[in-house]
Amino acid sequence: MVFWDHSLAVLLSAGALAILGAEAAAPRPLQSTAAAAAGALLATGFWIRSEMYLLAVAAGVGWLVAAPRARAQGLIALACGAAVPSACLWILNTHLVGSPLGWKGQDLVATRVSGAVHAASGGWGGWVGEKLGNAYYLLASPNFYAFNPPAVAAGAAAGLALLLAGVLIRAGAGRRFIPAIVSGAVVGTATVVWIAAGRTMVSGLLPAAPFVVLALLRGTGSPWERFLWVTAALFGAAVVATGTHGGLQWGPRYLLPILPALVWLAASGLARARTAAPQSWPAIRAAAAALLVASMLVQASGVDQVFQATALNARTNRWLLGIPAGIVVTPLEWLTMGAGPVYFEKRLMLVRSPGEFRALVEQLSARRVARWAYIPYSGMAFAPQGVEQWTENIPWKFTPVDDQTHEGLRVVTFAGQAATP
Repeated sequence: MVFWDHSLAVLLSAGALAILGAEAAAPRPLQSTAAAAAGALLATGFWIRSEMYLLAVAAGVGWLVAAPRARAQGLIALACGAAVPSACLWILNTHLVGSPLGWKGQDLVATRVSGAVHAASGGWGGWVGEKLGNAYYLLASPNFYAFNPPAVAAGAAAGLALLLAGVLIRAGAGRRFIPAIVSGAVVGTATVVWIAAGRTMVSGLLPAAPFVVLALLRGTGSPWERFLWVTAALFGAAVVATGTHGGLQWGPRYLLPILPALVWLAASGLARARTAAPQSWPAIRAAAAALLVASMLVQASGVDQVFQATALNARTNRWLLGIPAGIVVTPLEWLTMGAGPVYFEKRLMLVRSPGEFRALVEQLSARRVARWAYIPYSGMAFAPQGVEQWTENIPWKFTPVDDQTHEGLRVVTFAGQAATP
């Protein structure tokens, strides 16, 4: 099991949104200590994930829009609660790296501001295209690895089909029309089965958690529901506008902080449907169960794929450990990121361009390294003779002594020797 920092972020966001939602729903006066506790939870998230800043802002705006009373008081209490965790983090970051946001947060802000400035100066096309790509990956993509026109069209169609399923169930529940409810369940379940059958690395919210379409069921319209809807919508839009589609992942990890809110909204919609349309409740219950089972199917497929990927990574690391060289050079960043156990026994070096690779070869030659290995990006297209040519006129030259392939990865081992006069 891999326990990511996202798990802690979801725990903190669930606590904060639950507190604020309860305050919005309570008929009594606002308890400032509760709002302050919610602010403290959100600000604690700043220590863990950068997108928690966006959630804090979204929750503040959501409170101002949806709270039935004491809006200013609640916002002030929220800010006061966030002050201590935030101040401690900013002071520590400033002391360690010279920026309150830390090195990563500072870089994120700089790149996003730069992108916005570029868009404002006339580069809107590229900026809009990038954000549409973010939206697709975060909301609809059933395959992280496929981002070409046919794949995007199929993924968008699947996302729209899941939304249609939610709309049909909502319409059927509202009009007591059971065929619409059944149609929604069939469309949603069939779409999820199609996605799961593809055995792809799902990254969108809708294909990863199809049951969230049940949040489209008509709720009570209470202040806490409005608060959650506004917060979730603002946070989702902010992540799309300021984030990226992220690295390899299962599900939309940047949107996970609002997943509890969507679950609560779906539960509220089901509860209202049960009381408002008792004659349609068996069909609604069956549709909800079908979507829940379909969601579990997707998650089961994900667990299996992650297990297989982990097993493959373990085999790759064992192969890396068996390479007859103490230094391993590669342009494959993903290989170096998954090779944690290997670093205890070998030195892995990442090169990002042919120029960097040649410069490293020259450094290895200057240090008279006896043996090193190279795992090329180009596989069989790599010509080891190029390394020989780079070092043929210097005192310490390299020649290939071993060439093997493991599950599609090629490794060429070079041995160094003094050049003959």
